[in-house]
Amino acid sequence: MLGFRMLRRWKSWCLKLAALGVLVVANVEVLRSQTFCETPIHAENRQQPSTVTEDFPQLPIHIDNHTEPPTHTENHPLYPNNTEKHPQPPPHSNFKNHPQTPTHTKRFPQPPIHTEKHIKPSIHTANYSQLPTHIEKRPQPPTRTNIKDHPQPLTHTKKHPPPPIHKNNQPRPPTHTDSLSRRRQDMAKVMWEYPLSVNLSAVVDRIVNGESPQVEPVHNTTKYSYIINPVHTCRDPTVTSGSSIFLLVLVKSKFNHFKNRDVIRRTWGNESLVMGLTRTRLKTVFLLGDVPETLPGRSDMRDQLKAESLQYGDLVQQDFMDGYYNNTLKMKMGYHWALTFCPSAEFLAFLDDDYFVDTPNLIKALRTNISRGEYSHVVAGFVLWYDSVKCHPANKWYISPSEYRYNTYPPFAIAGSVFLHRSAARRLFTGMRFTKPFKLDDVYLGITAWKLGIEMRRWHGVHQHPVRYNAAKYRDVIAIHGYGNMTDVLRLWEMKYG
Repeated sequence: MLGFRMLRRWKSWCLKLAALGVLVVANVEVLRSQTFCETPIHAENRQQPSTVTEDFPQLPIHIDNHTEPPTHTENHPLYPNNTEKHPQPPPHSNFKNHPQTPTHTKRFPQPPIHTEKHIKPSIHTANYSQLPTHIEKRPQPPTRTNIKDHPQPLTHTKKHPPPPIHKNNQPRPPTHTDSLSRRRQDMAKVMWEYPLSVNLSAVVDRIVNGESPQVEPVHNTTKYSYIINPVHTCRDPTVTSGSSIFLLVLVKSKFNHFKNRDVIRRTWGNESLVMGLTRTRLKTVFLLGDVPETLPGRSDMRDQLKAESLQYGDLVQQDFMDGYYNNTLKMKMGYHWALTFCPSAEFLAFLDDDYFVDTPNLIKALRTNISRGEYSHVVAGFVLWYDSVKCHPANKWYISPSEYRYNTYPPFAIAGSVFLHRSAARRLFTGMRFTKPFKLDDVYLGITAWKLGIEMRRWHGVHQHPVRYNAAKYRDVIAIHGYGNMTDVLRLWEMKYG
C-alpha cells in the first residue's frame, strides 16, 4: 500500500516538471521573437510614430553616421528662447547600436532641476558635470546612540493621558499617572489637612478616656430622630444573661425593597438557621430612610413599613430622605444604633440588600482572620487601594474640587460589605464627629479610618460580581454583590445549605 502511494506521488511530480519545462521553452521563444531583430529596418520603410505633432516635429534620422542628437537645447532651432522642451529621441533600429533611454527608477533617480536658471539637463547627458552643485540637502536627524542624551518627547497615550483641564482653565494634576510619592503626599495632606485639621487619633483617645476633646465637633451625628426604633431587639428575654450577640448584621435597604428583606430573613439573615449551623447568636436589622415627600402614595408606603416593623421588629428608620447620596447618613445611623441600643454585639457587619452572604463562612473569618489585638484598628471587606477621584460631572461618583481638593482617595472598603469589631466601630463613630461629611459613605469611612490609623484589610472571599455556583468556588465565599433578582440568592442558599 505504501509503495503504491509513493508511485502515484512520483508520477504527479514528473507531470508537473514536464509542464513547467514546456512553459519555459515557449516563453523564451516569444521573448526572442519580440526583443531581437535579425535584419535592420531601413529609414525609408520605418513607420513614423504617432506622437509627432506641430510642437514636436520629427527629428532627422541619421542611420549611416549614427549621429547623436544634441545634448542641450539652448540654440536648437526647434526650441527657441531656451524653453524646457526636449527633442524626441530618434527611433532606434538596432538595440546594440542605439541604446535605449534609461528610465528613472529608485536606483537611477531623475537629476534635480534648478529653479533660478530653468536648466533641465538632457536625458542623454553622459556625465552630470553641468548640474548645479549648490543644491541644499535636507538635514538628517542625528543617530541616537544614547536615549538619555537624546530624550524622546512625551506623547500622550492611553497609558499616559494629558492632564485634565478644569473649569478655571487650570490643569489638574494627573490622577492615573501620578507616582507613589505624589500619592503619599496626598495621603499626608488628607491626614492633616482634611477638616478638621487636627490629630484625630489623639482627639478620639481623649474622648474614650473620658477627657475633654479640646476641639469643637464639625457636626452633630444625632441630628435626625428615629421614626422606627426597635430598642428591645437585642434584649431577648428568652436568652440567658451570659449569652451575648456575636454578630450584628446591619443591612442598608431601600424603603420599598420588601422582597429583598423577605428573602434575607429566610436565608443568610435568619437567626435560627445560623444558630443551628454555627452555634452562634446572630441579630439582623434593616436600616431605612424616610419615604420622599414627592413620592405618590407616601402615606400608604409609611403604613406598610409600620406594619412590617410590627410583624418582624427589625426595621430601624430615621427622618432623613432615603436616597443614594444619603447613604452616609444611613451608615452613621447604623453606628449610632448599634453602639447605643445593641452594645453587647461583638462584631458588626454592614451589608447591602442585594448581596448573597455565606453567614457561616463570615463568622469563621471573623474568628480567625482578626486577632484579639487587632480589634480596635482593623476594618475588613473588599478594599480599593488609592482610587482616583472621578472628575467628570456625568460620572455617578463625581466629586468637585470644592468637596475634595486632592486627586487620590485613601484606601476604603466598598460600603456594601464592611466587617469590624465594636471597639473599631466606636473609634470610627467618634471620629466622624470631627471629620467633614462626605456624600460617598465608603470614602467617608476610609478618610476617617485613615486619619485614625485604622487598617483596611482585603478579604478575598468578598466579591463584587456574581459568581457561578460551584462547590469548590463557594467553599470560601463570604459575600457576593450584584443580585438584583433575589430568587437567585434563595436558590444559592438552598443549594448549599438547603
